[in-house]
Amino acid sequence: PPRSTQSRSSAASDVYKRQGQDILSTIMKVGDLRNESVTLHLPLNSKRDKLHSVKTIYFMNPNEENVKRVIDDFSKDLYDSVYFHFTYPIKRQLLEKLALSLAKINCAYRVKQVFQHFLNYIPITPNFFSSNMGSCYDMLHSSKHATNYEENCEIIANSLFSVIKSLKVSPVFFYMDGIASDVVKHLQNTFSEYGQEYLASETTKERGCAVIILERKFDLASILMHSWQYGPLINLSLIHISEPTRLLSISYAVFCLKKKK
Repeated sequence: PPRSTQSRSSAASDVYKRQGQDILSTIMKVGDLRNESVTLHLPLNSKRDKLHSVKTIYFMNPNEENVKRVIDDFSKDLYDSVYFHFTYPIKRQLLEKLALSLAKINCAYRVKQVFQHFLNYIPITPNFFSSNMGSCYDMLHSSKHATNYEENCEIIANSLFSVIKSLKVSPVFFYMDGIASDVVKHLQNTFSEYGQEYLASETTKERGCAVIILERKFDLASILMHSWQYGPLINLSLIHISEPTRLLSISYAVFCLKKKK
């Protein structure tokens, strides 16, 4: 959590969803959180006691399930000073639902600040990222998940946009037909909504990259690593659209290619 949301001398509690826990665990240790005066860490879906006179930070993905859980927390009078940190910009309809629900129970004044980030990925190393989507291949190819196909493509696109924004690069997309092209369509919509100011920045203009989106059946690594090809000329960042511990479930590999200086 940013220092601006709390002073170092005041204690704070952190309420997170599993995705928020995964993000924090790769970049911050418990000692780092304590240095920021965050002394208590509680899962959003756990049973929690009332805690007043302490700043409470919700770090979570802005989806319907999490918003319902937050509204339930406010109705139970669990916290009296709340800061929201969403891992991705919350949709307007969902934000209005949250605001209206809190107003109905006369708790809106307890919300001190709302922050929206682009953190829909897990940073494993500086050049290795994961969107942490379990059973991704099955969700995109199985007929039983057909109704959620567009939603899953949107989740992948949001994750890729978060990584690209964090790298501060101006991307050019190359992709195969099929599912990859559907993901790019969602990416284009995301850039239209959030990317104009970002792409116009001087830092981004100076750092271009090629983003290649492929299905896992395409063996790009062998081509790039061949001594007669372009492997020696690039830096490679690998993004796995699945949890890194389940390699067989990886559906896409996305390479951000940048020229070596």
